[in-house]
Amino acid sequence: MNENLSPISSEAQDNSAKPLDFNSLENQYRAWFIGDKFQKYYAKHFSHIELKKSISGFNFGAFFFGPIWMIYRKMYVYGLAYFILITVFNIVLSFLEISAALDRGISIGISVALAMSGNTLYRYYVDQKVKHLIQSTEPFNLENMLKQQGGTAFWVALCVLIITLVLLALGLYLEE
Repeated sequence: MNENLSPISSEAQDNSAKPLDFNSLENQYRAWFIGDKFQKYYAKHFSHIELKKSISGFNFGAFFFGPIWMIYRKMYVYGLAYFILITVFNIVLSFLEISAALDRGISIGISVALAMSGNTLYRYYVDQKVKHLIQSTEPFNLENMLKQQGGTAFWVALCVLIITLVLLALGLYLEE
C-alpha cells in the first residue's frame, strides 16, 4: 500500500514521540477508528503517552469493568486473555487458601494496574489496527474501514456482562 499514507509515524511507533499534534493525520485516523470518544477523552490521554511516561491517567471503565471494558473497546483477544488470567489466578489463590482480605487486595491491585495502563494499552491496540488497515485498504475506502473496524461493541460487552453475572450468581447458588 502507499507509504505516504502511513497512519502512525515512525516516531509514534517507537513510543518516543513528543506529545501528539491533535490535528495530525495519525490522530485523524485514530479519531475515525475510535469515534466520538477520541476528541472527548482519548486525544488528551494519548498525547501524554511517551517512552518515559507510558501511563496516561486513570481509566475508570478499565478499573470497574476490566475485561468488559476491553471487549466494549473491541479488544477481544485482550479481554479473553484477561478473563483467563483472572480465572487461573483465582483458582491458584483458592488452592493457597489465602484470606479474603488479601484476595480482595490483590484483585484491587490488578484493577488499579489495568486502570493505570488502560489508555496506553488501548493506544497500542488502536495504532496496530490502524497500521494494519492502512496497509490492507485502498485509500479511498480507508475512512469507512476505520470506522467499521473501530468504535465500540456495546451489545457484545453487554452480553458478556450478563453472562458473567449469571455465572457468578450460579456459582453463589451452587455454593450454598
